[in-house]
Amino acid sequence: MKDIILTGSIAFDHLMKFNGLFKDSLIDGELDNLSISFLASDRQIHQGGCAPNIAYALSLLNESPMITGVAGNDFDGYKKSLEELGISTKCIEVSKGKPTAAAFILSDIDQNQISIFSPGAMADLDLCMNLDDCMCENTFCALISPGMPERMLSLAQSCIDLKIPFIFDPGQAISALDFDSLGLLIDCCWGMVANHYELELLESKLSLSRRQISAKAGFMVVTRGKDGCDIYKGGTAQHVDAVPDLHVVDVTGAGDAFRAGLLHGLNSGTDLKRACEIASTVSSYSVVTDATQNFEFTTAEFNKKLIEFYGE
Repeated sequence: MKDIILTGSIAFDHLMKFNGLFKDSLIDGELDNLSISFLASDRQIHQGGCAPNIAYALSLLNESPMITGVAGNDFDGYKKSLEELGISTKCIEVSKGKPTAAAFILSDIDQNQISIFSPGAMADLDLCMNLDDCMCENTFCALISPGMPERMLSLAQSCIDLKIPFIFDPGQAISALDFDSLGLLIDCCWGMVANHYELELLESKLSLSRRQISAKAGFMVVTRGKDGCDIYKGGTAQHVDAVPDLHVVDVTGAGDAFRAGLLHGLNSGTDLKRACEIASTVSSYSVVTDATQNFEFTTAEFNKKLIEFYGE
């Protein structure tokens, strides 16, 4: 198995639940004067961030990914737990004067979410701006996932300079990346992955259709939650169903789990459709547990579930 480099946020997640629906507290025509508060029934703090979440799921798939990113002065325990899973932390730099980033995520009973992200140490742009010390002879690809926009661009340029194929995962960074930056990342990537809402934002911001975006990117996978995912490549579209009949507990991190499965499938030499079936299977384990790094499966359990829903 070749090496996968994961870039993106490293954070502690503060997860909260609202025992109602957000929409019931919103007044039509009054969003310009919004002033609202929700009562959270509980709060749990977990290890999170896009890059470690994906790395965690990859470790369950017997991969040994490498994380590139910036953590803070409270990272020692988190670092140890990653290394115990066989995840390389040698390219994680620590900003000693700042805490690790924090995500505050409130979910309602329909799994709609409101999030606030405090970048903390990630805002230190003197650290981790290239892959010069992370390149290895056996690199398969890199994933450019949400983080500080300047770092995303710099690491993508580093991939280009080092001839490392990269998959672009714009995620929450879409609003922070300007038109030219998004165009560069999409034009130069091997492929991209986004959820349905993020894709609609991209279409609006770039004034391009999803087929035009996918043509520039090489391929594009669009996740749709319980409705599965769509694959766009070479002017054609395919749909992959999600694993059905799940008792969903928490969708936080499901997208990261999906990305891990996608990367693993591609690294294993499967075609894009099979990689998405693997991705959907990984995601099905994530959504039935709380938080982003609490689910588990054995290789035998995973393969049985994959074959049960998607065939050999």
